[in-house]
Amino acid sequence: MIKIQNIQVSYGKNKIINNITLDLNQNEFTFILGPNGAGKSTLLKSINGIVKIEAGDILIEDKNIYNFEEKDLAKHIAFIPQEFNMQFDFSVYEFVLMARYPWLNFWGHYTDKDHGIVDNYLSLLDLQDFKNRYFNQLSGGEKQRVLIARALVQETDYILMDESLSFLDINHQIEILRLLKEINNHENKTIIMVSHNLNLAAEFADRLIFLKKGEIISFGSPKVVYNPENLKKVFGMDFSMIENPFTGVLNIVYNGELTIDN
Repeated sequence: MIKIQNIQVSYGKNKIINNITLDLNQNEFTFILGPNGAGKSTLLKSINGIVKIEAGDILIEDKNIYNFEEKDLAKHIAFIPQEFNMQFDFSVYEFVLMARYPWLNFWGHYTDKDHGIVDNYLSLLDLQDFKNRYFNQLSGGEKQRVLIARALVQETDYILMDESLSFLDINHQIEILRLLKEINNHENKTIIMVSHNLNLAAEFADRLIFLKKGEIISFGSPKVVYNPENLKKVFGMDFSMIENPFTGVLNIVYNGELTIDN
């Protein structure tokens, strides 16, 4: 479990996260939703120490994240950024294999097990044909799939994803979310994702976190918190909802005449 206790984060004089407390349960798929500037990415990056909190505590299995050695923390948490830039280019295979670093043996050599794990996830993400291409030569969507493969290869209990589907076509978004849901269910991974796609979040999430101005507006099961009242509180506009005829999940719909409250 990840326990977030009364954390605060500021950039200069601007408070971005304001006294957030959350328990993120093991093996759940959680989406963080909210408007631009709500603090979504900052909250996510706080969990693994990329952004340093100024107050409060973040615990993983009851241990403060700041008490982990960097290599040990990397055995617990994998992070997928929205974008990744490499100054020195590597092939897709080399780049993904590097994610095995926390698990290197005493001699610092990659083993047959490491290579087997890489091959498995490259195959699952349909990346075998890309493995010899250089990362910087890939499209944005292809890079995102490689970054997801890299996180899975790291074999952590927790995977943090910062708008990691934003460059993917809708068919690839759904394909990746289905795969992540299977991994979440069958490999006991805890996945926490920042997203702007409200309907896909409602379809795949176990729990939703709605943020606005650095504070939690609502947190819980989509069946409980994904409703027009909460959406208006977060986004300042009226939504209607209809049931997805294929899944039975409520999805938002809206017309072209929108009234937005500031």
